[in-house]
Amino acid sequence: MPIAIFFVALAGALIVAVADRQLRPVAILFAIVMSALLAYVVWDQWLRGGRLPPRMTLEQLQLDDLQVASDARFVRVSGRAANTSERFRLREFRMRTTVHDCPDADSALPDCVVIAQDDGIARVDVPPGQARHFEAVFSFRNMPETTGVTVWDHQILEVRAIDETARTPVLR
Repeated sequence: MPIAIFFVALAGALIVAVADRQLRPVAILFAIVMSALLAYVVWDQWLRGGRLPPRMTLEQLQLDDLQVASDARFVRVSGRAANTSERFRLREFRMRTTVHDCPDADSALPDCVVIAQDDGIARVDVPPGQARHFEAVFSFRNMPETTGVTVWDHQILEVRAIDETARTPVLR
């Protein structure tokens, strides 16, 4: 969002520079300052290269006791989210839920047909080393009836956390 505001301000300065002769010097000066600021931010990011701060990994979030409940429109997946990190406070995570139609209960997932898949966000505040209840909502439109056994598969795609020592948001 801040980058969008930056470009709107820069575009506004350029429009003023073209439209109003009296404000042209001020608008040009503003555009130069904003461009220099952008150059500094890009340069700073380039200098740091791969030296990003440590982040909470996907493996540090463990989901247990998963339950699936469905109604006419949505499917709710709930359970227990355990944050095994010693440093990061979990704020939310994004997960993908896939519904498979398998020939029998012992079938491997590659032998099954995917009949529905959706991504959902679970907003849950979990301090380091603790666990909390979570719930995520999914919408499976046009999901066909299963001909065999329904198998649910859940995958964590992304975690958002705050570094408890620095209080800076991190994304993984």
